[in-house]
Amino acid sequence: MAALAAPLLLAVVATPALVHHSSAEASARSQPVPSGRFLYLRDCGVCHGERGEGTPLGQRLTHIGPAEVDYTLSTGRMPVDEPGAERRRREPRYSRAERTAIVDFMRPFIAPTPDIPHVDVAAGDVAEGAELYLAQCAACHQWAGEGGALLGDIESPPLKDSTPVQIAEAIHSGPLNMPVFVLSDDEVNSIAAYVLYLRHPEDRGGVGLWHFGPLTEGAVAWLFGLGAVVMVCRWIGTRE
Repeated sequence: MAALAAPLLLAVVATPALVHHSSAEASARSQPVPSGRFLYLRDCGVCHGERGEGTPLGQRLTHIGPAEVDYTLSTGRMPVDEPGAERRRREPRYSRAERTAIVDFMRPFIAPTPDIPHVDVAAGDVAEGAELYLAQCAACHQWAGEGGALLGDIESPPLKDSTPVQIAEAIHSGPLNMPVFVLSDDEVNSIAAYVLYLRHPEDRGGVGLWHFGPLTEGAVAWLFGLGAVVMVCRWIGTRE
């Protein structure tokens, strides 16, 4: 009897907690999205000014467009915990609806372009994207999109977590130290398709070696190939 009653007692005790948890999730989903004005003034205005005019704590925003604002927010580079903190990729603090609300609030006092783009990866040409990427992007982001160190303390971020929209926004707006590229929508679609392809490329030439590039391949050739030759020469020279 005790063995049969224990599961029933557990179910009775656990049911209110499950109901409370489910109702809490439903309540969170049903809560209205805070206004863009509220979010901007709470998290951005203290450094960038009430109308993006800039302050001693943060730069002026009136010269940037919606694409750069959305890129910065969606990659978690803003807001930062304190002025002057490193602007690196983090988990975004805002949902898509909240980012849209912030951008809509900022539109009257920022530049109208570049706007948030629409990207159609399915319409892109991977081969064309490879040519464009290797000519325009690989010098900084590495041929496999792994990023790397540039001059001084400047680093080019990896692209493995970038969404197609973020790729297009970066191309059109040139965030941080990146230059602005004037490319057509078809070319941007192709570059985005190629960057997505880089996450699971077809290594037809053999082992990919983590796609670190020719330097790694050369190092492997020298270490293993030359090492094998040395071992064979030593074996020949020490035979009786």
